[in-house]
Amino acid sequence: MQQSITIRLVRRSFSIKAWLNEKSQIIKHWWLADSPTFTTLCGERFTRKEVVLMHVYAMAVLVACIVASWLEGGEL
Repeated sequence: MQQSITIRLVRRSFSIKAWLNEKSQIIKHWWLADSPTFTTLCGERFTRKEVVLMHVYAMAVLVACIVASWLEGGEL
């Protein structure tokens, strides 16, 4: 007796645009949500967007100071 196996390929309709929209909504929701750590530490309401932008700004200031020191001939 011979058995036959039928393999069906199931194709899901996968839209990259729909996937990107879903991910962008998740990131946007996270980006605009409150930062519980900084809200608790400072006693004021801070969003994650504000926290991330301030960290980027602080890093830029530090890099500018290091570059300025290096250009003056100072040692690190």
